[in-house]
Amino acid sequence: GGDGSSARFQGSRPVRSSGGGAVTCGIVLRTALSRTRAFRAPVGRGRMRAVKRPWLPILLPFLFGLRAEAQPVPPGAIRIYVGTYTDGESKGIYRLLLDPKTGAIRSDGVPTETVSPSFLALSQDGTRLFAVNETGDAATDPAGGVSSFSVDPATGAIKLLSRLSSAGAAPCHLSLDRDEKHVLVANYWGGSVAVFPIQGDGRLGNPTSFVRHVGENPTPRDAGPHAH
Repeated sequence: GGDGSSARFQGSRPVRSSGGGAVTCGIVLRTALSRTRAFRAPVGRGRMRAVKRPWLPILLPFLFGLRAEAQPVPPGAIRIYVGTYTDGESKGIYRLLLDPKTGAIRSDGVPTETVSPSFLALSQDGTRLFAVNETGDAATDPAGGVSSFSVDPATGAIKLLSRLSSAGAAPCHLSLDRDEKHVLVANYWGGSVAVFPIQGDGRLGNPTSFVRHVGENPTPRDAGPHAH
């Protein structure tokens, strides 16, 4: 469900700033006590669907304004993973800490550099993070990517494990199956969906299933099918 009640559909849709830079996108919340929670907020990119949420502007300044400093983690703090578009100033996936008692939010380390991780999904145990690499602005553009990361249980820092082609342009959504053995990726401009197995070490294997949709879109702006 869109309220985050389903553990399998995690993350959020991106939003672009008026200045054209890459700003806040997929958000996954993880408590410092290793309990994992997903927070979904569908927000559209300029060329896609736009459903803006009023709390997003509160987070945006922190991505580029907060310094990464070693500070004690407040009791009950919530760790936030923020995906971005990297065609501006953004570096990739950002890590923040939210103190639910005071509402204070601060940086939780340097960003992890990766290309346009516009949608994120966290495993139920919080040890693996998955992201799309959304590149491509037309159906004829090269395919984007899908990446997997390990999560340090002590610090929350993430490390790239694997990155594969998403098999279509502009991958804009992903989710884990119920058993967390596969990642499902939707390619917006590719009009396709691909299934990637998750190996024991967290790396992604080559797709085991691929479906390309066909048909026409009645609106002239976006002709053809768009999986998302």
